[in-house]
Amino acid sequence: MRRLDAALAETRKAKRCQASALQSRAAIGLWRLIAGLWAVSVGMCFADEATNGESRVVYIKPSSAAPGVSSSALAQQAWKAYENKQFDRVMLLTDECSKRFADRARSQQQSLKALPPSDKVFTYAALNDVATCLFIQGKYLHEMGRVTEAKGVFQDIVRDYRFAQCWDTHGWFWKVAGAAQDEINGIDYNVDFGNYTSETLTARAWKAYKAGRHSAVELYVRKCLELYSDAARKMQASLTMYPPHGQEFDYWALNDVATCLYIRGKSLQRQSRNKEAGLVYREIIERYSFAQCWDPSGWFWKIVDEAKRNLAFCS
Repeated sequence: MRRLDAALAETRKAKRCQASALQSRAAIGLWRLIAGLWAVSVGMCFADEATNGESRVVYIKPSSAAPGVSSSALAQQAWKAYENKQFDRVMLLTDECSKRFADRARSQQQSLKALPPSDKVFTYAALNDVATCLFIQGKYLHEMGRVTEAKGVFQDIVRDYRFAQCWDTHGWFWKVAGAAQDEINGIDYNVDFGNYTSETLTARAWKAYKAGRHSAVELYVRKCLELYSDAARKMQASLTMYPPHGQEFDYWALNDVATCLYIRGKSLQRQSRNKEAGLVYREIIERYSFAQCWDPSGWFWKIVDEAKRNLAFCS
């Protein structure tokens, strides 16, 4: 009887051990499945591969984005890849965005007659994101020296996505087609708008003028006027005399816009286009009379005085 009880106890113990082992194997299998799914979701999986007797990690990139990804997510990832110089991902992501959302983007473009107001811009996500991804792709191609391809991409944006806008993290929208046209001008005329500040545009206009590059002068001046004329006129309207000493730089837009116009006038004069130059100098006198230009020697000079002096030679 005792032997029988002992045998039954051993049987029950063996069954408990077997059940525990099965549970452990199931748990391990479940964790392996979870780990595998996680690895695929982030675009990599790990495999041990023998190389000279050692193991190494193998990274496997996904062939495309996840099925439910949005155009905005693709555009954000493309910007990040471009900024991080991950150019293979730039092409994968921008091509994927065009493949998935180009038809919808063109439909949204065709529904518009003008730029949508700021409170409606996000309702045209496909239009904005497809154009933005193409812009990123064009920038990448240009940087890689594939200039003809880059120009073609920028031309596609100007032709097909005229009303697309891109959100800037500084808090405003910019026109993608306008930026694409700037890139085309940059390719055709060897100009670079840099960070688009009035200071940068003015400095590069001066440099182009000194080099005798009159087409480049016009592009820099035109861009400065496009971006900062409104601010310059507001600053001019706020003044009844020249700003006090030490406050001149507070009127940066007024100073830079008037300086760019002055450079345009000088460029036109150098090309013997005196009548046009005279019109530019009159614009300075009538609209920007309190503008001043910083001289690298360490002082400000009054732009209107120089405009009047040069106007005398344009009659």
